[in-house]
Amino acid sequence: MKIDLYQNLLDALEIADVMHEDSRSLCLFNELSQDYKQNLSKNFLLLHGNEISQKLVDQEFCVTRKIDGELRTIFFNGKETVMRSSSNKEQKDFPCLEEITKICKANGLKNAAFVGELNFVLENNKRTRVTDVIHALANKELHSKLRLSIFDILFIDSKAINKINTKPYKEVHNKIVEIFGKEKNFFVEPIQMEIASTTEEVIKIYKKWVEQEKAEGLVVHSDTQFLWKIKPLHTIDAVALGYTVGEQGVRDILFAVTEKDGTYRLFAHGGNGLTYEQREYYLEKFNEIKCSTNYYYTDSRNVAFFMIKPKYVFEVGAIDFSAEKSLYATIQERSLAEVKEDGLYSPKYNPIIMYSPITKEYDFLKKSPGVSTYSLQILRLRDDKNPIYEDTRVEQISDICPFSEENFPSVKIENLPKSEILYKSVYKKINNASLYVKKFVILKTNKENTKKFSKYLLHISDFSTGRKECIQKVVIPSCSYQQLFEIMQRRIRKEIKTGWILC
Repeated sequence: MKIDLYQNLLDALEIADVMHEDSRSLCLFNELSQDYKQNLSKNFLLLHGNEISQKLVDQEFCVTRKIDGELRTIFFNGKETVMRSSSNKEQKDFPCLEEITKICKANGLKNAAFVGELNFVLENNKRTRVTDVIHALANKELHSKLRLSIFDILFIDSKAINKINTKPYKEVHNKIVEIFGKEKNFFVEPIQMEIASTTEEVIKIYKKWVEQEKAEGLVVHSDTQFLWKIKPLHTIDAVALGYTVGEQGVRDILFAVTEKDGTYRLFAHGGNGLTYEQREYYLEKFNEIKCSTNYYYTDSRNVAFFMIKPKYVFEVGAIDFSAEKSLYATIQERSLAEVKEDGLYSPKYNPIIMYSPITKEYDFLKKSPGVSTYSLQILRLRDDKNPIYEDTRVEQISDICPFSEENFPSVKIENLPKSEILYKSVYKKINNASLYVKKFVILKTNKENTKKFSKYLLHISDFSTGRKECIQKVVIPSCSYQQLFEIMQRRIRKEIKTGWILC
């Protein structure tokens, strides 16, 4: 048999080129998928429906319908299609992915990557929620009810199309419609979009889709790099359990909702909506009901909250809730190794605490999967409500944003090893009959294996008899002792000057 060496060489080169292209497209997907998830939330500006006319300026807008589902990045490698969740978990063998494979092949695509919202669909097109998606993912019989609504393109044939809103969205959406909108399809569809030329037209779309048809919200694209996420304002009746102090009085209030067993879930803090007079008034009222705690929660300045006994209930409003932390937030609180092990995103955890009317103090019980809030506003005091489950129930937030499942068993504080002091220094100064004390302590928690506590803590106490609030506390977590030691040394060099004595 005659061997055609030239043809064999051509075949080998073609195979090598295909393998190189497959590898290159997969690397491109890995890079762009991760970059997209990391940067998407940074480009969002949150608004509620009543703010549209105040915050948007007349121009051409691309308005897309916000779907209540789970974000997925989707990769077609020329043969099959897979998708990745927010936790970077790869999923395949879903009817919606098989349909994308057919459509991509029919369009002659060598490879492609898209971004879409995985959502659960009922025959009457009634709105479903992300909880339906979670349930369907766990039940193979319901996989046929899952649809991918495509709203962005990462690349086609290894050529990047849109890297976080860098290309006019109208062009991107037109390409999505060209690929996925030729025929009506149950399993995959282009995201619904309308063009608006004025803010009034955006308001009309909001009233139609959100108020009448009960959609989750809108995403509004313009010629800027930012996206507006417009959703209804959710109101929650929450218990005030702590406060920090600013120049005008109360700076932030720490809020909780009540679990069925009477314990409290800390989920938000803020001060937006309080007037100058209210800040002064609540400072006086909160000072009267301060109590002890064995758990410290800090504000955005890392200043610890003064805890107060459960008495006041406020109506607060928030536009958005999230049950997951972004990669940025995760890295700040946990080691990079843990982040890589868990994936791109990790669940948000809320502290659960219990108040004892006998000892008049709070005990920390555990951290449990929960939510964080965005654009919190304090609306009013609810003096007709009490800090009990019936008036401030936890379902107010879990119904809006279901909590992530526990990735590991809850650990109660009494079952954990004790922390140990690695470093301690105390400085004292007396000036004009006023006493000043600064204490710096670095602790090793010995609880890092629970993945709910950082390995080390720097605890800074600042006491002054000359201040209205005598003691201020700061708690800084880290996985590095050296990092905390350097932070402490900088604070000492900056704050400990002439007149201070090392005790």
